[in-house]
Formats: sequence, structure tokens, C-alpha cells
Amino acid sequence: MRQAAAGFIPPLPITNLVARFDATQGVAATAGVITQWNDISGNGNNATEATKGPLVRADYLGNPIVRFNGNHQLTFAGAQVFDARNTAVFAVGRMYGGTLFGIVGYAGGAGNLRNPGNPNNKWFAVTQNMLLQPIVNPMLLGSATASGNTTGVTNYRTAPTGSPVNSGSGTGGATLGMFNAGAFGVLDLAEVAVYTTPPSLAAVQAYFNTKYRLRSTPYAKAVTFEGDSITAGFGLAESMLSFPDQIMRASVADWQMINLGSSGATVTTLTSRATTTDSMITAGARNVLAVLIGRNDAAVGGVTAAQVYTSIQTYVQARVTAGWEVWVGTCIGTGSAVQAVLDPLNQLLRGTPLGGTGPGIIADAGATKVIDYGAQTHFITSADAANTTYYQADSTHPTVTGAALLATYAASVLAAA
Repeated sequence: MRQAAAGFIPPLPITNLVARFDATQGVAATAGVITQWNDISGNGNNATEATKGPLVRADYLGNPIVRFNGNHQLTFAGAQVFDARNTAVFAVGRMYGGTLFGIVGYAGGAGNLRNPGNPNNKWFAVTQNMLLQPIVNPMLLGSATASGNTTGVTNYRTAPTGSPVNSGSGTGGATLGMFNAGAFGVLDLAEVAVYTTPPSLAAVQAYFNTKYRLRSTPYAKAVTFEGDSITAGFGLAESMLSFPDQIMRASVADWQMINLGSSGATVTTLTSRATTTDSMITAGARNVLAVLIGRNDAAVGGVTAAQVYTSIQTYVQARVTAGWEVWVGTCIGTGSAVQAVLDPLNQLLRGTPLGGTGPGIIADAGATKVIDYGAQTHFITSADAANTTYYQADSTHPTVTGAALLATYAASVLAAA
């Protein structure tokens, strides 16, 4: 999600608005822990600490947010009775790291507005029966309930699918935050609006689209980044400043972007979650899977570059068969002995057309592009990995500055494609 747009922003409809939260105002915290998030609708439905309060993060890529870690909630303090059968909830933010999230929960657990899967590092807009998509790195989740009926979970790819977002019951108090997320769930919220009856969807859409630079039409081009901790952003402020996330700053506005990278991943890890990865394919769009993997495979004792290459080749072939256009990244330099495997692996990935050895991943596995991260200045050799401007102390993972350089390069590849 990019910074809020400058200039005129259409007003948010206030008819039937019962609670509104904005991370730029009304946040009361002690030692960084929120005790109350004030309702700015004027209805007094402040959200107060229910369990361990969420932490405040002052800014994420230009957007102030309120962060909920794990199963942390705030309880609505006002007298408002929330009915799961007749409440519309709109939220803009980001969630990652768990498997099942709720944003607004009703008494007794019925009627949680939730996501059925693992969104992994994607900004989202949760809306009532409409499409709101961030220009970059989007995730559109859920619809709240319409009056008198239930709806399924909606995303930007398909018609409403999945489990209903409410059970048709559950009235009384409500909570705001994380539900069933486990110890690693994180929810960042920039703004939330709660209505007792759905307002003019066009008016709400105009407000959110303008303020957060969202869009209401599908993308023609979509890229999903998949890989290990280099892609995930290990060690970078809750993994939120990885190079795919930093591409948000590069204004590659015509690409939908998703980051599935996870720390410690190997080719086997990627293969085990291939079904989830393949579900990211957007009908009618150009779907690119940008894979950066091999570092952890190479770290296994006695493994050769050829063996790692063969594993990557098999994975890429399967993703091409599944319908992806696959781009494969070369591994960046590292200060460890693994470099002795990564150098020939990168040469195998590049192949003859790109100056490497052998046919290369393009010819062998049907990939269409090699993103040569490992040939970029500051990321080539073990000596480069000793530069603390671009590498963390482990001489393996990029710093925020290093990730920004990788993001600039990756963005240039996207812009030219």
C-alpha cells in the first residue's frame, strides 16, 4: 500500500457509521503498548485493551499503522450492539505470519470477519461486496455481512468463495484485532470503518481508493515472489522491509505484487506449498512467479551445485506446467563457505545465453527470465557480504539499504517486462 494520496479525498459516508478508527489519530499507548484506540466517528465505541494490547508502529512505507501481534484484541467499549447478520466492516492494512485471522469478532465467536488462508505479507482491503485493491502488493479479503444474509469470502481473483464470514447469529459486544492467529500472526491496520447497515458502496470505494491509492479493477500483470529468507526479509523489522515489499516505493504501478517468501525455505519447502502458490494465479492476467531459492539447499553438507540446480529445475518445470511464467533469481553473495556452491549454481541458472555454463534454467525448465541478483554490485562475492552497509552481521541477509538496492533492480526488471 502506498502513501495516502495528496489533494482532495472524497468524504467517508457517515450514515449508519458506528465506529471508525484511524491509525493517525486517537491511539493511546503506554510504553509502546496500546491501551485504547479511540473511535473518531463520535459514537464513543472506543476499542480498549481486551488481551495484551497491540504494539504501535509509527510508519510502514508512509502509512501509520496499529499492529496486533498474535491473538490480541481490543474490545469495543461503547453500548453499541453489533449484529453479525447486519454489519459492514471496511478495513485497510496488512496481515501475515499465521493461518487464520479475524478482524472484527462478535460475541460468542460467531460472525468473525476473517481470511480463510495465509496471506503472507500482502496489504489488503477488506470490504463489503466490492473490490478495493492496493496498486502494489495487494490482498483483497473478505466481505462483511449484508443485511439478512451471509456472504462468502471474496478476493480479487474469483467470485465469492470459501466459508461464510458469519454464522447468521451472534449479537452483542464485539472485538477488534487478531483471532486464532497463533503466536506468529501479525495484523497491521491503517483504518477501519464499521457500519450497522451497508452504506453507498461507491462512496466508500471512492474514499478508500483515493486516500490509499487503491484500485477497483483487476491487474493485467501479476507477480508472486517466492523464496527463502532473502525474499521474506529476515531480520528487517518484522520482515516488512524485504526487497519485494520495498518495490512498493519504486512505483511499478501496473503490477499486482505478492510475497510468499519464508525464512529457512528450500526447494522442498516451495514444493510442499505449491498448491497454495498456484492458487495465486489470476485468471486473465499475465502471471509471473519470481523464484529466488537455493541458498539453504546449498548449505546442506556435501551437496553440489548440480544437485541444487536439478531440484530447482524440477520445481520450475512443475510451475510452468501449472500455468506460471517463471523467472528465476540467482543467489546473492554470502560470507560463508556456501559461496563455493552458489557460484557454480548461479552459472548453471544463467546458462549459455546469459554467459553461464550449460543450457541454463530457461532452456532446461521453461523459465522465461533470469533475474541476476547475484551479479549486481555489492551482491556478488563473499567479500561483498562483509560490507555492513548492504549486509546484516550474518553476512547473508541484506540490510534495509541492501534490500532497497535489490528492490530497485527487481523493479526495473518488472517495469521493462
